[in-house]
Amino acid sequence: MRPGNITSRRGSAVLVAMLAAAGLHAPAAHAATGEDTVAPTITDIGLAAGTAANGTVTLRPVVSDDVAVTRVHLQVNGWVVATSETAPFTLTWDTRPRRNDDVHVTLTAYDAAGNATTSDVAIVHVDNDAPWLVFPWIMTGASSQRPAMSFTGVTPIDFAKHGLAADTAGIELSIGSTVIGTATAAPWIINWDTSTYDGPTALTVRGWDHFGNTMTLRGTVWADHTGPAITPEFHWSPNFIRAGGPIPVQVTDGAGVRKTELLVNGTVVATDTTPGQYRTFTWPRGIPNGPATMTVRAEDGIGNISEHTQTVTVDNDKPVLTLTPANGALVRGKALPAAITSYQDATGISLLEAGIDDHNAYTNRAPWRVTLDTTPRYDGRHTLTFRVVDRAGNQTYVSRTVTVDNTAPAIRYRQAPKNKAKVSKTFKVTSEATDRYGIARVQLLVNGKVVATDTKAAYAFTVNPKKYGKKYTVQLRAYDKAGNVKYTGKRTYRR
Repeated sequence: MRPGNITSRRGSAVLVAMLAAAGLHAPAAHAATGEDTVAPTITDIGLAAGTAANGTVTLRPVVSDDVAVTRVHLQVNGWVVATSETAPFTLTWDTRPRRNDDVHVTLTAYDAAGNATTSDVAIVHVDNDAPWLVFPWIMTGASSQRPAMSFTGVTPIDFAKHGLAADTAGIELSIGSTVIGTATAAPWIINWDTSTYDGPTALTVRGWDHFGNTMTLRGTVWADHTGPAITPEFHWSPNFIRAGGPIPVQVTDGAGVRKTELLVNGTVVATDTTPGQYRTFTWPRGIPNGPATMTVRAEDGIGNISEHTQTVTVDNDKPVLTLTPANGALVRGKALPAAITSYQDATGISLLEAGIDDHNAYTNRAPWRVTLDTTPRYDGRHTLTFRVVDRAGNQTYVSRTVTVDNTAPAIRYRQAPKNKAKVSKTFKVTSEATDRYGIARVQLLVNGKVVATDTKAAYAFTVNPKKYGKKYTVQLRAYDKAGNVKYTGKRTYRR
């Protein structure tokens, strides 16, 4: 302090005291302090403009005053963040509440008289952010294998693929406690040799900048050295195939499927690159009947290859059949049998389908027989169809015309004693039977039992009462050619 300033202040104090003793007021409040009007000088705030700050920063500003500096304030964007009231002034600024930002830093110095000086604004960059890390595949927590997160062989992992902070100083890749590799400059690629790993593998990457800010990222990926799982399917029966026949194949792999091939006897005959796990190949024409070697080869999305090889039986011939009902047959009832009675085929039958007017029934096992309901059909001509498929998928179609007849014949007595008549001598019974499609036979029943059959009109019978006791019944029964049956009423006689 200047000696002159000290003296001047004492004189003022004496004058104030004298006025107070006389009961008079001081002329003005600033009379006691008005002698010091010089504000402090700030030579250096302790932090240069353009400086990058991190963590806790210590500033030692250079300030002075003609009397004395009593305190200094450090302000960031107008807010006081540190204060010191003791020379030499030291300020501690905790920058951590700010992550990554340009801030305005000023210093204000005060003397005892309240004079203050504020420094010019200094722009300082605060950096408490670690480099932002992203795996090239972005996802980090997939619970199942994905193509973009599947690797084989030596795999370069590019950590700059989705961008990387300019102040990045280093990146370290680890699996467990084992460091796989480190990068300290562009292109920020670390090679991972997957050969000693298999299945889901947890990767940890740590990055740091020049301040030492660090970020750690973890993610699960798959080390995959196995080709796709291949499951061929056969449309009709396992291991049997025909020219032009379909071969559905299921190919699955967590890394995706890039390509699937069909090989016959070691030669590639078809290639499929469509996405998805299902594809269908067609067996080539020109392969002779008999055994052949079929191979399905598949490559997954990262280059692993697998093969499935098996022997198949080639059968290019349709079944040769004998079927029932015959063409032109009369058919009836709810359970008309339609069946294969004999066949010739190298591989055997896989399916029988039969129907009347497209109302079909199916079976895939022996005995090769189905039942058809003719009752919903009107009497008359209908189309009966057969479709027979052998185990290789060869199909034989047969179409026949049949006549549906579900109407019973008409029958009546033409000649016979009246009901309840007394008849002791041999007598004749004749009948009249008619049907649209013809009568097969008429039968005579005595006491409910068939005693005679006639297949020719006018269907005549002789009854000897002595054979049947003192009381007996007589009845006629007619069958048409489809098998429908009709009875006359019973007549009771006494002998």
